[in-house]
Amino acid sequence: DPETLKKAAEMLLSTVPILSRKYVNLGNKSYWEDTNFQNVENVFTVTYSKTAFDSFSCSMTDAENGPQIKFCLLCAENNMLVAVINHMVSDAAGLKQCMYLYAEIYSNLIRDPNYLPDFIIDGDRGFKNIVCPVSFPHRLISLLFGSKDSNQKSLCGFSMGNSGKVEPFVMQHEISPKVFRDMKE
Repeated sequence: DPETLKKAAEMLLSTVPILSRKYVNLGNKSYWEDTNFQNVENVFTVTYSKTAFDSFSCSMTDAENGPQIKFCLLCAENNMLVAVINHMVSDAAGLKQCMYLYAEIYSNLIRDPNYLPDFIIDGDRGFKNIVCPVSFPHRLISLLFGSKDSNQKSLCGFSMGNSGKVEPFVMQHEISPKVFRDMKE
């Protein structure tokens, strides 16, 4: 149901406010600014074109205008949903948690169209809040003796933005309801 998925996306932005914020880049004084986010069209897109869906899958969020997460639903023989999130607000584990929360909100809306989450998940992604809890000696040791590996040396690439040829690799699996419940726990 595209309308319920869209409503769940709107509620996700309210439940996790950083997802609706915009990034104000002022060098060493950058911050996240609250927005009165009303343009839901930028959050949830419905398409019937696999090409448009693939292009969306390789797009990025607009950090300076928000939102920091966006969804695209492909309505076809096999419907597909993709979520794109700004890496400044979440890593892969955080995206997984966002998707669990999105699924929970959607499931609750299916059961009760008047459902409203009664909680807010809000944290601070400021540099000082992330780094300061680590003692200075540990930060220095990490800086001097930490791994120098870089994922930029990889031969594998994933096209992002307007880099030309867009061919995301998507692997699909069917799992039993029992396996799905076990994964959720």
